[in-house]
Amino acid sequence: MNILPDNLKRFMPLHQQKIVVSSDEFKEVIERLEEEIKHIPTHNEGKMIFAHFFYAGCDWYIQDWNRETDNLFGYAILNEDVQMSEYGYMSLIELTQDGRIELDFYWEKQPLDKVLYDKYPDYFPNPNKELTVFLYPLERFERNIPDETIISAYESPDEIYPEVEKLTPDEFAERINDDMFNDQEYYVRFIKY
Repeated sequence: MNILPDNLKRFMPLHQQKIVVSSDEFKEVIERLEEEIKHIPTHNEGKMIFAHFFYAGCDWYIQDWNRETDNLFGYAILNEDVQMSEYGYMSLIELTQDGRIELDFYWEKQPLDKVLYDKYPDYFPNPNKELTVFLYPLERFERNIPDETIISAYESPDEIYPEVEKLTPDEFAERINDDMFNDQEYYVRFIKY
């Protein structure tokens, strides 16, 4: 039989507490959760998510915890409605005493932008994209074409027209510095890709 540390008793929903204290199979989970929960900051300037509660299409991503008031601050998505999702304060007591909301036992601390992109890639931008230089030929494209057209031409080149080329900013600077860039043939666009 497990004994829950005080921080974990406050943070874990009551119905989950009953399960983990009655079984030794959760001993490692309890130890890891206790270590992670005690490191949730009181005020988090960044956007790191330290804990996750969930229930039926609802997610509460916890960024910080005021232990004096048991108020949490984080990002909430209710009923998978990403358009109305938002940062805000939430009550730890409401989350833990609801009887249905669960603490994610296997959550690993990670940045919010990664969390949101991983769960809703069609709605939130990819945080792993890097600034990339695309060179696209004047003879094939107008100067102000959409980024998507440039990327599509790069990803699916055809043999009729010169290819769109992708470079890192350093590679592009090297070409300019070595007088190897022909601005009479190519437009330049910086795109996160």
